[in-house]
Formats: sequence, C-alpha cells, structure tokens
Amino acid sequence: FWGAHQRFFKQLIISCKIDFVIEQAKGSLAKGHCVVIGLQGTGEAALNAWLLRKPGANSFMSSAQECLISFLLNHFPTK
Repeated sequence: FWGAHQRFFKQLIISCKIDFVIEQAKGSLAKGHCVVIGLQGTGEAALNAWLLRKPGANSFMSSAQECLISFLLNHFPTK
C-alpha cells in the first residue's frame, strides 16, 4: 500500500518539475553549456502494465496515471 502511495507521489512531483528543467536546459544550451539530465526512474514498469491492458496502443501514457490506476485496482478492488 505505502509503496504504491510513494510511487504515485514520486511521479507527481517529477511531473511538476519538468517545465522548470526544460527551461533551465534550454537556457544552458543557448549559452553553449552541456546539459545532463539524470533519470531516477524510466516508468518502464508502468508502460508495460499499460501495454498489457491496451495492446497495440500508440497514444500518450502517463506513469503517474498508471501508478494511480494500479494502486486503486490492487488496494481498493470493486469486485
């Protein structure tokens, strides 16, 4: 339960930082600097779960959304 909770909020916090990181990276590149962005997680597990539920899908996938869906399905089943 708490692991899923933490994974969701980790994804949420990371998504809140994206616009700022892009702005900083573009500014640094414009000044001729190199930019290195370290990824703490790739979202591959969420992508694989999404592809299992929607085979052949080719639209946008949100890791945070998949974490939330997995959390709800596993910890608050309705059946």
